[in-house]
Amino acid sequence: MPSLARTFLAATWPLATTTPHTDNDSRGSTQPKAPDIRQSAVCHSGLTRTTELWCVPDSRPMSILSRAERDRFRSTHPEWQLDGETLRRTFTFGDFVEAMGFVTKIALAAEKAFHHPDIDIRWNRVEVALTSHDVGGLTSRDAELAARIESLTG
Repeated sequence: MPSLARTFLAATWPLATTTPHTDNDSRGSTQPKAPDIRQSAVCHSGLTRTTELWCVPDSRPMSILSRAERDRFRSTHPEWQLDGETLRRTFTFGDFVEAMGFVTKIALAAEKAFHHPDIDIRWNRVEVALTSHDVGGLTSRDAELAARIESLTG
């Protein structure tokens, strides 16, 4: 039987193929199959495309954003707050279901970027916090994902 996560991805994945795919469970019924994301992944800076069309973290060291780079990001994205080495923003929605729908969009974008924010959900509010723990500070991948998350609200 296919996993709940696999069925969820098949139902929500924005890059699903048009070819019908199914998984047969032990009773012979069929369930939608999640697309092979190795074929549909999009690489962003900080990621390297492999021969299988799978994006993996780049092996080059990522540098912490300079004060000028942080200021430039903040000037174009003023609703994001800088809290030490973390970018934070709270989004407010009409109700819990809208907030959870937004969180799902964030989850899919984060998976594609191989970078995962801290997310706090409080009924109709979603707080997102981004930092690069592996390098101990704020990097371009945080700024890029913050901009991508911001674009999901439109």
